[in-house]
Amino acid sequence: MDIERDNIFKELFRMLIQPWSIAFTLYFLFVIVVINGLGVLLCPIIYNKDAILSNISQNLAIYSLALFAPSLIILILQLVKDQIHHKPSFTIISVVLFGAQIYIIPAAYQGKILYAVLCTIIAWFYWIIANRDEEYLNDESFDNLIKNGTEQHGNHWPEQD
Repeated sequence: MDIERDNIFKELFRMLIQPWSIAFTLYFLFVIVVINGLGVLLCPIIYNKDAILSNISQNLAIYSLALFAPSLIILILQLVKDQIHHKPSFTIISVVLFGAQIYIIPAAYQGKILYAVLCTIIAWFYWIIANRDEEYLNDESFDNLIKNGTEQHGNHWPEQD
Protein backbone atom coordinates (compact mmCIF):
# COMPACT_ATOMS: atom_id res chain seq x y z
CA MET A 1 0.00 0.00 0.00
CA ASP A 2 1.57 3.31 -1.10
CA ILE A 3 1.35 5.86 1.70
CA GLU A 4 1.70 8.75 -0.73
CA ARG A 5 -1.50 7.68 -2.53
CA ASP A 6 -3.52 7.01 0.61
CA ASN A 7 -5.73 9.70 1.96
CA ILE A 8 -5.30 11.39 5.32
CA PHE A 9 -7.95 9.23 6.97
CA LYS A 10 -6.07 6.03 6.09
CA GLU A 11 -2.88 7.59 7.43
CA LEU A 12 -4.61 8.63 10.68
CA PHE A 13 -6.13 5.16 11.01
CA ARG A 14 -2.69 3.64 10.53
CA MET A 15 -1.30 6.03 13.17
CA LEU A 16 -4.00 4.93 15.59
CA ILE A 17 -3.55 1.18 15.13
CA GLN A 18 0.23 1.10 14.65
CA PRO A 19 1.48 1.76 18.18
CA TRP A 20 -0.37 -0.81 20.23
CA SER A 21 2.52 -2.86 21.56
CA ILE A 22 2.15 -4.22 25.08
CA ALA A 23 4.37 -1.50 26.59
CA PHE A 24 2.54 1.29 24.74
CA THR A 25 -0.86 -0.10 25.72
CA LEU A 26 0.09 -0.52 29.37
CA TYR A 27 1.58 2.97 29.52
CA PHE A 28 -1.48 4.53 27.90
CA LEU A 29 -3.99 2.64 30.04
CA PHE A 30 -2.27 2.82 33.41
CA VAL A 31 -0.35 6.09 33.30
CA ILE A 32 -2.32 8.31 30.93
CA VAL A 33 -5.83 7.03 31.69
CA VAL A 34 -5.87 5.46 35.18
CA ILE A 35 -3.25 7.38 37.19
CA ASN A 36 -4.07 10.73 35.61
CA GLY A 37 -7.75 9.86 35.85
CA LEU A 38 -7.36 9.29 39.58
CA GLY A 39 -6.07 12.83 39.89
CA VAL A 40 -9.07 14.10 37.98
CA LEU A 41 -11.53 12.14 40.13
CA LEU A 42 -9.99 12.20 43.59
CA CYS A 43 -9.45 15.94 44.01
CA PRO A 44 -13.13 16.89 43.73
CA ILE A 45 -14.20 13.97 45.88
CA ILE A 46 -11.67 14.65 48.66
CA TYR A 47 -11.62 18.44 48.73
CA ASN A 48 -15.04 19.54 47.55
CA LYS A 49 -17.94 17.18 48.06
CA ASP A 50 -20.38 19.76 46.71
CA ALA A 51 -20.79 19.88 42.94
CA ILE A 52 -18.59 16.83 42.34
CA LEU A 53 -19.69 16.46 38.71
CA SER A 54 -18.91 20.10 37.97
CA ASN A 55 -15.46 19.79 39.55
CA ILE A 56 -14.73 16.57 37.67
CA SER A 57 -15.72 18.34 34.46
CA GLN A 58 -13.33 21.21 35.26
CA ASN A 59 -10.51 18.81 36.08
CA LEU A 60 -11.11 16.85 32.86
CA ALA A 61 -10.98 20.10 30.89
CA ILE A 62 -7.62 21.02 32.41
CA TYR A 63 -6.32 17.44 32.04
CA SER A 64 -7.29 17.38 28.37
CA LEU A 65 -5.48 20.66 27.71
CA ALA A 66 -2.40 19.44 29.58
CA LEU A 67 -2.38 16.30 27.44
CA PHE A 68 -3.38 17.97 24.17
CA ALA A 69 -0.88 20.85 24.07
CA PRO A 70 2.38 18.86 24.23
CA SER A 71 0.95 16.25 21.87
CA LEU A 72 0.12 18.95 19.33
CA ILE A 73 3.65 20.34 19.59
CA ILE A 74 5.12 16.87 19.01
CA LEU A 75 2.87 16.45 15.95
CA ILE A 76 3.95 19.83 14.57
CA LEU A 77 7.58 18.75 14.94
CA GLN A 78 6.73 15.48 13.17
CA LEU A 79 5.23 17.51 10.32
CA VAL A 80 8.48 19.45 10.04
CA LYS A 81 10.54 16.24 10.09
CA ASP A 82 8.41 14.75 7.26
CA GLN A 83 7.03 11.93 9.42
CA ILE A 84 3.48 12.81 8.36
CA HIS A 85 2.76 12.53 4.64
CA HIS A 86 -0.47 14.46 4.11
CA LYS A 87 0.70 17.77 5.54
CA PRO A 88 -2.07 20.13 4.33
CA SER A 89 -4.87 17.74 5.31
CA PHE A 90 -3.27 16.95 8.64
CA THR A 91 -2.75 20.65 9.36
CA ILE A 92 -6.39 21.44 8.59
CA ILE A 93 -7.63 18.58 10.78
CA SER A 94 -5.30 19.68 13.59
CA VAL A 95 -6.44 23.30 13.41
CA VAL A 96 -10.11 22.25 13.38
CA LEU A 97 -9.68 19.91 16.36
CA PHE A 98 -7.60 22.50 18.22
CA GLY A 99 -10.31 25.09 17.54
CA ALA A 100 -12.98 22.65 18.71
CA GLN A 101 -10.96 21.97 21.84
CA ILE A 102 -10.60 25.70 22.58
CA TYR A 103 -14.30 26.28 21.85
CA ILE A 104 -15.46 23.37 24.02
CA ILE A 105 -13.16 23.98 27.01
CA PRO A 106 -15.21 26.88 28.47
CA ALA A 107 -18.38 24.76 28.41
CA ALA A 108 -16.51 21.88 30.02
CA TYR A 109 -15.09 24.22 32.62
CA GLN A 110 -18.61 25.40 33.45
CA GLY A 111 -19.46 21.85 34.48
CA LYS A 112 -20.83 20.26 31.30
CA ILE A 113 -19.36 16.79 31.66
CA LEU A 114 -20.09 15.62 28.08
CA TYR A 115 -17.97 18.45 26.69
CA ALA A 116 -15.18 17.56 29.11
CA VAL A 117 -15.32 13.92 27.99
CA LEU A 118 -15.19 15.02 24.33
CA CYS A 119 -12.14 17.18 25.05
CA THR A 120 -10.47 14.25 26.78
CA ILE A 121 -11.15 11.90 23.85
CA ILE A 122 -9.65 14.45 21.42
CA ALA A 123 -6.60 14.79 23.69
CA TRP A 124 -6.18 11.00 23.92
CA PHE A 125 -6.40 10.79 20.11
CA TYR A 126 -3.63 13.35 19.77
CA TRP A 127 -1.51 11.73 22.48
CA ILE A 128 -1.73 8.33 20.75
CA ILE A 129 -0.74 9.57 17.31
CA ALA A 130 1.97 11.86 18.73
CA ASN A 131 3.61 9.12 20.79
CA ARG A 132 3.18 6.23 18.39
CA ASP A 133 6.88 6.20 17.42
CA GLU A 134 8.33 6.64 20.91
CA GLU A 135 11.14 4.08 21.16
CA TYR A 136 10.78 3.64 24.90
CA LEU A 137 7.12 2.66 24.57
CA ASN A 138 7.78 -0.09 22.01
CA ASP A 139 9.20 -3.35 23.36
CA GLU A 140 10.98 -4.33 20.14
CA SER A 141 12.63 -0.95 19.47
CA PHE A 142 13.60 -0.60 23.12
CA ASP A 143 15.24 -4.05 23.04
CA ASN A 144 17.08 -3.10 19.83
CA LEU A 145 18.16 0.21 21.37
CA ILE A 146 19.58 -1.57 24.43
CA LYS A 147 21.21 -4.28 22.28
CA ASN A 148 22.85 -1.73 19.97
CA GLY A 149 24.00 0.31 22.96
CA THR A 150 25.51 -2.79 24.54
CA GLU A 151 27.29 -3.75 21.31
CA GLN A 152 28.75 -0.24 21.04
CA HIS A 153 29.75 -0.14 24.71
CA GLY A 154 33.50 0.06 25.04
CA ASN A 155 34.22 0.82 21.38
CA HIS A 156 35.84 4.14 22.31
CA TRP A 157 37.90 2.86 25.19
CA PRO A 158 41.64 3.11 24.74
CA GLU A 159 43.32 -0.18 24.06
CA GLN A 160 45.46 -1.51 26.86
CA ASP A 161 48.81 -3.06 26.18
